Amino acid sequence: MNPDPEAASERRRHREAAHERRQESRREDLRQAASVLMPDRGLSVTFGQLAAQARLSRGVAVGLYPSVADVAVDLVCSTWRALIQTIAPTATTTTEDFLARLIEALRAGKAAHRVWQTIHCGLLPGQRRAMAEAEASLATSIGEALREIRKDIPRDAATEVGDRILSLARHAAYAASAPDPRAEAALIADLLPRFYTASAAADVAVAPAAAAPRAEIPHAEVPAPPAWTLPRPLPNGHDPPRRLA
Repeated sequence: MNPDPEAASERRRHREAAHERRQESRREDLRQAASVLMPDRGLSVTFGQLAAQARLSRGVAVGLYPSVADVAVDLVCSTWRALIQTIAPTATTTTEDFLARLIEALRAGKAAHRVWQTIHCGLLPGQRRAMAEAEASLATSIGEALREIRKDIPRDAATEVGDRILSLARHAAYAASAPDPRAEAALIADLLPRFYTASAAADVAVAPAAAAPRAEIPHAEVPAPPAWTLPRPLPNGHDPPRRLA
């Protein structure tokens, strides 16, 4: 009697799904181990040490990641991705609420930030690019979330505003002198208009010329909007954010 091919295929899919769940659970164990060991030791941590911390065999750990650096990169990138879900605003979210929640989420993932600072210079270009792309996605999400709350933020400025807000909020997450996220959120909210008022002013200045009749102001003579820039250095003295290569 021949077995049912559809039933056999379904059993195989279930086995593969169960295997992938086990593998992802083991990867999460290794990421947690990295969050404990790497903030202080960086890439000097070995697979054996990670595996022991995660209560896995070294052979299993080696089969899950190509290198210790890849464990660290996955830890940082997965933290950024999880953070995107945490900061989604609601209809009643205020700017201060949003920023306070962002700071609290950054504090919760402080180990990932410390790992990033410790390992960044020792990574291969592709690994650095993976982390930079994940952080750029986070900055974009922050900017777009802010636009849902603050309609006055120009759409083309939202990502860069998000990048600056991320830089400020990350610094706030480490500020021992200001442990209250609400106080930090209020400070950042006060600084926020400086990040996009220049762009808004440029739009207003150009609007009359763009709306004028073509016969009075030829198209070639319409002045182009000035390039939108953020204050450098930032109002609180922080360095500009990193840029993708």
